[in-house]
Amino acid sequence: MVAVLKSIRRRVESRSEKMRNPRRVSDVHTLSDEQKKLAPRKDILDPQGPVLQKWNKIFVISCVLAVSVDPFFFYIPVINNDEKCLDMSGSLQITASVFRTFFDLFYILRIIFQFKTGFIPPSSRVFGRGDLNDDPVAITKRYLKSYFIIDVLSILPLPQVSPS
Repeated sequence: MVAVLKSIRRRVESRSEKMRNPRRVSDVHTLSDEQKKLAPRKDILDPQGPVLQKWNKIFVISCVLAVSVDPFFFYIPVINNDEKCLDMSGSLQITASVFRTFFDLFYILRIIFQFKTGFIPPSSRVFGRGDLNDDPVAITKRYLKSYFIIDVLSILPLPQVSPS
């Protein structure tokens, strides 16, 4: 029992010493192969990380703007009073198409990010946050089975390509 308490005391003292003194180059050690396998991959994003959270906010704003641009496609057909027939408003058609294409590019970036975003499987959420799955094959399979088709259908340029 005394040995355990001494061991705990030494660990606490060494950690407090590390906190007081900044890390030196000699303190940095390389990861073993086993630790490298357990460490998260650098190219896989954490779904609750600050980068992805900021991106999600930007994406929501772009979706709101894209939805607000879509009604302009209804105003492209205009009545030509001289010939008494329907005509197409060229300037509004170009403007709406450019805006909608710009917002579709944001959606394409989101699809790319989905292929690079890890996930926390439900089986690991028993206690606490769970373990991040950063296997690219598992991430791809999961995304292709879930929302990939919906995402692709939502960026089809139907309003831009509609017959004019």
